[in-house]
Amino acid sequence: MTYSQFTRELEYSLKQISGIPDTIIFTQSVKNNSVVTQNVCIRDSNVTIAPSIGLDYFYGEYLKGRNIDDIAEKISEIYFSQPDFSHTQFNLTWENIKEYVVYHLVSYDSNQMLLEKTPHIRLLNLSLIFKIRTDYMGINGYITINNSIMNLLDVDLKTLTETAVHNTPLQLPLSFNEMQETLKELPEYSESECGLPDSISLWICTNKEKLFGASCLFYDDLTKQLGETYLSDCYVIPSSVHEILLLKKCPDVTLSALEEMVVQVNNSDFVSETDFLSNSVYTYPEIKKAYDIALEDLNIMR
Repeated sequence: MTYSQFTRELEYSLKQISGIPDTIIFTQSVKNNSVVTQNVCIRDSNVTIAPSIGLDYFYGEYLKGRNIDDIAEKISEIYFSQPDFSHTQFNLTWENIKEYVVYHLVSYDSNQMLLEKTPHIRLLNLSLIFKIRTDYMGINGYITINNSIMNLLDVDLKTLTETAVHNTPLQLPLSFNEMQETLKELPEYSESECGLPDSISLWICTNKEKLFGASCLFYDDLTKQLGETYLSDCYVIPSSVHEILLLKKCPDVTLSALEEMVVQVNNSDFVSETDFLSNSVYTYPEIKKAYDIALEDLNIMR
């Protein structure tokens, strides 16, 4: 039961369902950290854009023996639950989407396939890429702005960056808590087993949605909340693309020990392949300086 056989059977089954358009396209997408996913795009001929529906899960179900007609029915339910994309308000024009452009922080080294075709800003061994929040379509998700989309929007890297720098903290507000307070919210919390030493001052930084929250590292709100003095004496630990940890330097913790810990965690089941951010540990001043220089190079005033 090959993937080609699966797509042939799925296409036939989908076309038997009333209301499904004839245009059914099977594609591949390069996700974060060069993870390739299989998708199907179903759209009317008068629609210029339509979301892709992921097929990796359904192919797995097919290999387990799930009936192809049942899979097609489920995919059709997803298709019919989408908004009517024939409206001009869903067209990919700058006026339609500029309020929804944000940036995400990803690994530079692990995303060469993606970055070759995607506008980005390199920050040490990390990169900022740009996304369109699909709220304006009435669905939750993101569209990665690749070079083709940037050309379609008729904008340059400076415009994308300025817009994302303004939008991201507004669209994805900062959320941060001390680790000790976060642990207390867990059902299995025990102060004797989970409590951190008094010498450790550790903060979890993400956004309110807790998705792609590592980008909050560059928010002005972070500086306002924790202060220049605190941040200037912090290690930045890349937990995942969804959050970062800020650890105030102390005699009990060395940089080498932190980096060893980060590598061990990234090699475990705690961090998925698509959530990996970096094996490096940074100081806040060095990563913030790289960000500020990148903005200066683009002549962006803040």
